[in-house]
Amino acid sequence: MAKKTVGARKATKAPAAPKSAEPATPKAPAVPKPPAAPRVRKARTLAEAVQAVSAAPVASDAAPTGAPEAPASGAVVDVSSVYRQHGRPLRILMVASEAVPFAKTGGLADVVAALPKALGALGHEVTVVIPRYRGIPVGSTPTTSYPVSMGGHAYQADVFVQETSPGVRVALIDHPAFFDRDALYGLGSHDYDDNPRRFGFLCLAALEFARLEGVPVDVVHAHDWQGGLAPVYVKTRYATDPVLGGAATIFTIHNIAYQGHCSSDWLPQLGLGWDLFTSEGLEFWLHASLLKGGIMFADLVTTVSPRYAVELMTPEFAFGFEGILRHRSAHLVGILNGIDAEVWDPATDRHLPRPYGIDDMSGKLDAKRVLLETYGLPGADELARRPVIAMISRMVDQKGLDLIAAVAEQLPHLGAAFVVLGTGEPWYEEMWRSLARRYPDRVGVRVGFDEPLSHVIEAGADLFMMPSRFEPCGLNQMYSLRYGTLPVVRATGGLDDTVQNYDPATGAGNGFKFYDASGEALLGTLRWALHVYHNEPERWRHLQRAGMALDFSWSASARAYLDAYDRARTHVADRQATA
Repeated sequence: MAKKTVGARKATKAPAAPKSAEPATPKAPAVPKPPAAPRVRKARTLAEAVQAVSAAPVASDAAPTGAPEAPASGAVVDVSSVYRQHGRPLRILMVASEAVPFAKTGGLADVVAALPKALGALGHEVTVVIPRYRGIPVGSTPTTSYPVSMGGHAYQADVFVQETSPGVRVALIDHPAFFDRDALYGLGSHDYDDNPRRFGFLCLAALEFARLEGVPVDVVHAHDWQGGLAPVYVKTRYATDPVLGGAATIFTIHNIAYQGHCSSDWLPQLGLGWDLFTSEGLEFWLHASLLKGGIMFADLVTTVSPRYAVELMTPEFAFGFEGILRHRSAHLVGILNGIDAEVWDPATDRHLPRPYGIDDMSGKLDAKRVLLETYGLPGADELARRPVIAMISRMVDQKGLDLIAAVAEQLPHLGAAFVVLGTGEPWYEEMWRSLARRYPDRVGVRVGFDEPLSHVIEAGADLFMMPSRFEPCGLNQMYSLRYGTLPVVRATGGLDDTVQNYDPATGAGNGFKFYDASGEALLGTLRWALHVYHNEPERWRHLQRAGMALDFSWSASARAYLDAYDRARTHVADRQATA
């Protein structure tokens, strides 16, 4: 029998291991149908909405005197100082399951695109390895091809390499039997049965790609459970390899709710020995966990916000991993994610009808016109007096959809318009669709993902709603702050790190927070925020500009990762010196 997992609580029966899909959510109750409201015609496309409001008069919203100054964008980076601090440029190999613009299901894809770009701007060399999923365009001929040996089988890897920014390239691993599928991880709430093999192959293909190039790698940085086996393979299969044997390994937990559990029978098929099925290895309640492999074998484990690193030590947030992470607490670091400040900048955003900035926010009103037109919601005279509350989210319990469901019938009566974009559990999608059908002048919903529209939502909304039960980092609250849209968030994880609660006594803050995971707490905070919107306009403008003045770019976060890389490399050097 396998040994007990490190730090696990005693139990006569192991708890059901959470799958890599979102936890199941009870179906939201049906709500009665009120009298129908008059329908406003929706724009067929975002471009049509822009055209429809392009001739509208421009409102003035000049910044009051004394507004905080925005930090300089495009400051020159002293690359030589970075080299002095971190030595020669590093060769970094990143392994992940998705990255913008190639594939995306969540914030992981944004991070795996933006962090390498920031590291490349600091002079380092980054290779990002992700699968080539169905529909990702590539050239007719692979850059290179090679067999990958795993569990007694040889699987062919065709690799297509693309330069994406200075110092950064993406290697797309093509193996149609594994990656040419309808979805990235599974259909609906069901994972593909062979996900261990698919992502074990990804990790090995990434390491073999680096090995075949023949230049020693300084850092192998793996992300989430899909990359969890990369540190395991580096420490076992490639421990004495001249290219990979000296590499420091970093493993980043983006969301611990997804853990990559599988039967222990998978170990031989993944080329792993039974000696790894222990409490110090991959064993987790008699299953194998790819997430645990990354945590236990990496030289350093990072999470995506300082608050989340603390939360992961507690049963409430760790999904059974609190003991494991306490065991590795000396090698656990929280680094706040950044945002791509070039993509998410209202002063240069190509998706907006008119740019705006901290000193002149009149373009935000134009974005609001476009947003209301796009969703078929009334504007005109109501534009200034009726605020817009937005939500862009996966519609799942983690994001607080159950809290919203508890007060859904009261939302249309708050005196605000709601615009929603996202996908998720069918009953939550239907909850929003039902509200939109019954209150078409107050609620608009689009089920799906639309990148241009998401920019217009961030710019055109007055408030952004993120009532997450847990949120490792969150990016939308940072986008919102940059666009002068005040976030309403539950104080958890990265939301608590980035949103400063409004203090009526001093006027300080940049948003609104609540603490209890309840619909009533959310509803009360929305009412409070709307009160400030209607009755304290100068305070509202001050909060907007305080948020817009913050620097959430990847520059600071990238330097924090470089410090983490240096720490991990020191750990490797010390280990080799005592070997």
